[in-house]
Amino acid sequence: SSPSELAPRPPVTLAHDLLRPVQLPGKGRGLLAASDIRAGTLLLAEEPLLITARPGVRDVCTVCLRSAEQVCPSCDQATCEGCLPHSCSLLEPHEAWMADSVWFRLYERYVELLLKSPAAEDWAAFARVP
Repeated sequence: SSPSELAPRPPVTLAHDLLRPVQLPGKGRGLLAASDIRAGTLLLAEEPLLITARPGVRDVCTVCLRSAEQVCPSCDQATCEGCLPHSCSLLEPHEAWMADSVWFRLYERYVELLLKSPAAEDWAAFARVP
């Protein structure tokens, strides 16, 4: 299912008649009970600010929290079919040795220069490895 097919989230609701706004010295604004409140009474319901999967959870997509289809062997992040392809910022173990080589650094510098403005670039700087 796509995000548009998900059920709409409830708006923020607050039990205004049960709570009263107050200024708490040293703490700022807050809400206090205006009267006794029975256990289990809903006082506040709102949309979450942030939703995330716990680290190490492999059956939930780390992007949208749907069922995961793949788990990245490098970063261990799970991804669902709708969020594929996963673009891992970590290198695969067999790529790590190459990234440290002078040749790879020269290649990265070459690509960086090409993506800028090729006509205005000082190509003598190409061979200077950072």
